[in-house]
Amino acid sequence: MKKIVLAAAFLTGALLATADAASAPPITQASIAGVRLGMPASAYKRILGKPFHYTNGTPDNPGQPKHYSRLVFPKKQVSVYFSNRANKGVVIATWNKAYRTAAGVGPCSPIWRLRASYGTRVKPSKFNTIHSVVYAYTLGKNLIFATNNLTTVEAVGLYDGSDPHVDRPGGSLSYAGFITLSETRCYSQANGSGSRLARRDSGSILAVRGPRLLRLRVFGQCLEPEDDEELVVDQFCPPR
Repeated sequence: MKKIVLAAAFLTGALLATADAASAPPITQASIAGVRLGMPASAYKRILGKPFHYTNGTPDNPGQPKHYSRLVFPKKQVSVYFSNRANKGVVIATWNKAYRTAAGVGPCSPIWRLRASYGTRVKPSKFNTIHSVVYAYTLGKNLIFATNNLTTVEAVGLYDGSDPHVDRPGGSLSYAGFITLSETRCYSQANGSGSRLARRDSGSILAVRGPRLLRLRVFGQCLEPEDDEELVVDQFCPPR
């Protein structure tokens, strides 16, 4: 009888652990899409599954950061970045709008929702704030939320906030900000980011064949681009 009770208790514990893992939000301070930092490439492939492919650097900046490779899982809309110094994931990024934190914030969420949900826990990333304009926000120790368009979360990154050099140039946060802002972006017409946008090396934004959902500042003038119109813009205008 004692063996039966112990076996039942073990089985119950295993089931509870599985249920907890299944119910955990896809974006946490420890993981994105169920994978953590520090795993070898083979582990990410096993957990996230096919298809997958490798690239060098980020989508917006091929070959940058130097000596970084990217393992892409297009079906999951997740990328894992590796430094050539070690075969272990150092940054995990996602643009999957189905992935959310426990508060319901993730790719394609409005920035106002991120800030309303977390209040003072959300902080401007020091490496991604230019002339008081914030292009990325940190949450807690390990998460960063990228917003090239300043209105929506376009990608979320998981980085190692325990890095002793995290707040220094070349530390984990500076790399995470660059990578997440250069990652593939989540777009949703529902949140006003339906236009297909691509960053140029100059930091400007190209609006290509997008519906008229955004007012753009083009060489100092606020315009609403027509469908199929291509515009180089320097920033977004406030909505009317």
